[in-house]
Amino acid sequence: MRLTHRLIPGLLAALVAAPSAFATTISASGYTATDAIPFHWDELTNGYNNPVAGATRVLGNNDDSLASMSMEYLAPTDRSPQNHIGMDFFMFGSAISRWYNPGVMFISSNGLLSFGCPAHYNASGQTITCYPTSTSGNTALNVNWLNAPSIAAAWDDWTTTPNSTDGVYWAFLGAVGSKRLVVEWHDTMRYGSGNPTTVSFETVLYEATNQVELRYLKMATGNSATAQGVSATAGIRDAPTIPSGATDNYLQWSMNQAVLTGGTSILFTPDAVAQSGGASVPEPGSYGLLAVGLGLMGRSLRRRKA
Repeated sequence: MRLTHRLIPGLLAALVAAPSAFATTISASGYTATDAIPFHWDELTNGYNNPVAGATRVLGNNDDSLASMSMEYLAPTDRSPQNHIGMDFFMFGSAISRWYNPGVMFISSNGLLSFGCPAHYNASGQTITCYPTSTSGNTALNVNWLNAPSIAAAWDDWTTTPNSTDGVYWAFLGAVGSKRLVVEWHDTMRYGSGNPTTVSFETVLYEATNQVELRYLKMATGNSATAQGVSATAGIRDAPTIPSGATDNYLQWSMNQAVLTGGTSILFTPDAVAQSGGASVPEPGSYGLLAVGLGLMGRSLRRRKA
């Protein structure tokens, strides 16, 4: 796994990788995210505790819990294409589908997917490890509290313990080589008596393109203090780049902003560098152009919230 360092950390950290971004299109760490896409929904349930054919239900009647599932690319007893049981998927240039026992993904009841990673060394020779989390306290995606490669669909304090709630469903859909993994949080509820309405959202991982899509079906909690992402974080992040768990490689769409509305989607697309081994950094010849463009970039990112 290659972990990159920013060549001009003060400049890029402030403008490109600032946390809690919201715009029609934003870019950082080798990814571009946009909400300018048609909304589509893969329904994995026919109703309460009733998964569609091929889907699995987890985390019913749960709070602050984790479930695990395998993305393993090939069956361990016969690693041939006809026994392809999962799908291959790369994020920030690393094959997370081949990691950790291997390819185990952890699904949190709190709207977060996280992945273990093998112990490895960063560029400074420090040992890096990953710890998936089920914590309900959302943060910015670059900090050490979230110590693993992660996808935050709507990271918040969700629960499936009330009677009107259901659970989380997952399924592989599509043909070998172009599969997609769908994880649906169906009729979950914001923890607390003042949030009476259930929400549904899902994350989709695309095998053929290594894109990540976040989809929001209904996000009105019945409380303006928690609805539509007001108390949630959305985005993606890489494994830690320092032992404390923080990372330089992430793209945060929003944190505690009312921008995760029903009937919308956000698509994260990696560039060629992120596909092959880490986050993008400017070529030496591009520094002049970068400096000239800083004013325009700052204007376009004014809506970012630290």
